[in-house]
Amino acid sequence: MSKVIFVGPSLDEVGGVSFYCKAIMASYPGDIVYFPFPLSLAKSPGKFIAVLLDFMRQLYRERESNVHLNTSLNFAAITRDAFFLLIALSFGRSVVVFIHGWEQSFANSLTGLKQLLFKQLFDRARLLIVLAAPFKKSLHEFGLTTRITVETTCYPPDLHCSRETSTIRSKSLKNGPKILFLSRIVKEKGVFELVDACKLLCARFPFLTLHVAGDGPDMSLLREYVALQRAEFVRFHGSITGQRKNDLYGEAHLFCLPTYYGEGLPVSILEAMYFGLPVVTTRAGGIDGIFSDGLNGLFVEAGNVLDIASKIEILLTNPQQTESISLYNIAYAERFSSKAVAQRLASLHDSLEG
Repeated sequence: MSKVIFVGPSLDEVGGVSFYCKAIMASYPGDIVYFPFPLSLAKSPGKFIAVLLDFMRQLYRERESNVHLNTSLNFAAITRDAFFLLIALSFGRSVVVFIHGWEQSFANSLTGLKQLLFKQLFDRARLLIVLAAPFKKSLHEFGLTTRITVETTCYPPDLHCSRETSTIRSKSLKNGPKILFLSRIVKEKGVFELVDACKLLCARFPFLTLHVAGDGPDMSLLREYVALQRAEFVRFHGSITGQRKNDLYGEAHLFCLPTYYGEGLPVSILEAMYFGLPVVTTRAGGIDGIFSDGLNGLFVEAGNVLDIASKIEILLTNPQQTESISLYNIAYAERFSSKAVAQRLASLHDSLEG
């Protein structure tokens, strides 16, 4: 099995890429070494040069290893990671580039000389991994001819849940439905629209509660908005991990992430499926590639408060449908375990040999 140098952000950083890297490092079946970089590198050229020199020393020590570079399609990440890619190529290494996030405005800006430079550099990777078929199509349209495959992120190896008690049927609505939103608190994640939708639903479900877990740059703005709307049904939990997070998933009746952010594939959706929750979400980013409307939950139109409220109401008032979705999600989520994803990743690296 191929040895791999796994390049990504420091594992104590908050974010989807560092979360993915941490899960893969814990589950990878082969020989793997992690090379971290701080996300603040752009603010310190001297520190960036020191990190690149450390990377060269790592390549020298691990002479027979492939390089797996975790990046996102935005200006800062592509500019930074182009240096790692060039250095790895100069050492004669086979490089896999996993593009996690996809900022559509940056993708749209890749024209003319910028597109040519992007193509000439990233076409030299042995394999590109993306989170959705439309991203793969876009890379082909940029002129890239290297091998491109679609893969997924994963949920962490430390999830624990009693499968028998995680389905919707076992959860009484007597004390009101519990809607869970778990994500970084950014306006584009759709949390403000979700507050408005739940306010509408309170007319029919007076004991409904919306549980908001996570933190982020728009948290204070969200708290102000909730106070202004007198949305007393909102419960803030802050950034949570471990058993506290598992308990929130286990107690919720459904999960809602009505995002219009530049998503890759939100881990929280995979976690919600693992816990048997019906999911209400949008077609943003890589979600559309792994989510089937009616099987995993229901799609909503991004930014449409009435549609969000309507789809939540459909699930809360159709117990047979939600039970079917719950059971389906429990079985379906197995393919997103860190063990399953790490094994597929190892197979991809092995396929580069020869």
